[in-house]
Amino acid sequence: RKSSSLKCAGGEKRFRQTRHVLASSSKRAASNTIMSSGSGSFSQVRKPGASRTLTASIVAAKAPPCRYELRENGTIVYDTQTHLEWQRGVETTGPASQMFADGPARCAALTLGAASADKWHVPTLLEVLSLEDTSVVTGLHIDTAAFPATPRLPALTQSRGPRYSSARTAFLFDYENGVTDRYSTDTGTTVVFLRCVR
Repeated sequence: RKSSSLKCAGGEKRFRQTRHVLASSSKRAASNTIMSSGSGSFSQVRKPGASRTLTASIVAAKAPPCRYELRENGTIVYDTQTHLEWQRGVETTGPASQMFADGPARCAALTLGAASADKWHVPTLLEVLSLEDTSVVTGLHIDTAAFPATPRLPALTQSRGPRYSSARTAFLFDYENGVTDRYSTDTGTTVVFLRCVR
């Protein structure tokens, strides 16, 4: 399989760990883990005297230059750290609830690259966060040489969040301001973008 490494400018950099804090209406006990993975975890912590619980996620956000390779004539970006292949462009944009419903089928129908046992899918929150470049001070917190078509919109994920009142929610991530948020999978109108991964 042919691939080409992206040219580097400035050499290797060190990256710090980031913390994303989300407001939640849940009143579960402190340190109640709701999701975990080898690359990060999500836990709920209640501040003394607070009426709401904060859901915090801590993930290692490493995006050093030169970690990406372009494949299939530049249509696929291969991450040499996570070994994931990403759609370099954007599959589509639209209201979050519509993208949540339509996204799995759109990704499954992708024919980029050679056939693989790993199928194209809507990324999880941890997969989306793995692309965050925390060295960026202004602009999109993502390697725009590897992903030049990234819009200034939140990225859709398939990771479900805690219920907010009676609404079912899932997470999205905004590369412009580094904020993780939630949307209603039934009625969410926030315009997001979908980039598939495998």
